[in-house]
Amino acid sequence: MRLNRRPLLGALLCAALGLATEAQAAATLVCRSERALYTLNSDPAFTAGFIPSQHFASMASDLYFWVRSPQRTYWFTFDISNGYGGISLGPVGDPYVAADGDPDNGPVTFEVGDLNAGSLNVYPMLADMTVLNSPPSLGDPAPDALFAPELGSLLWYEPRAITQDKTAMRDPMDRGVFRLTGCLAETPKAGYP
Repeated sequence: MRLNRRPLLGALLCAALGLATEAQAAATLVCRSERALYTLNSDPAFTAGFIPSQHFASMASDLYFWVRSPQRTYWFTFDISNGYGGISLGPVGDPYVAADGDPDNGPVTFEVGDLNAGSLNVYPMLADMTVLNSPPSLGDPAPDALFAPELGSLLWYEPRAITQDKTAMRDPMDRGVFRLTGCLAETPKAGYP
C-alpha cells in the first residue's frame, strides 16, 4: 500500500508556520518582566506572571513568580545554582502575607527537598527557544516563554505541599510552555520582604 505523503507534508508545514507565527507574535510583544502575563498552551485556565519584592525575593531575583490555576495561585522564588545546574523554583506562601507577621522575614517557605518532584526546574526562553542563564529581575525584558516541566506533576500529586491551603485538591495542568501573551499597564504591588 502506497502512502500519499502530500497531505501529511502539508499538515506539517502548516503546523510549523503556525508555531513560527506564534513565536513572531510573542517576539513583537515588548514588556518588562514585572508586567508580563503568560498563558499555558493558549489555555486561559492556567496563567503566570511576576510581582516585585520590596527588596529581594531570593538571592537570584527580586521577583516572585506566580502560577494561577482554576483553584488558586501558587507562588515561587527563583534559585540559581553554580555551574550547569540552571534555574529552579522555590515554593513560598503568598508574598503579601508575612510568615510570622514580620514583613522583613517574607512569606512562608516550603521545602522542595521534601517533595517527590525534587527540583522544580524552570527554563525562561527567548522567542527562538534560547534558554536564558538567569531568572528575570525587575526591569528586565520579559522572557518570551517559561517552561517548568515538573510543575504539572507536583500539582497532580502534591498540591498541598506548596500551598497553605490544606484542603487543596489535585490541580491538573497540561504539559506545555507558558507563552508571553500580555503586558500589564502598571507594575503590581511589591510583596515582602
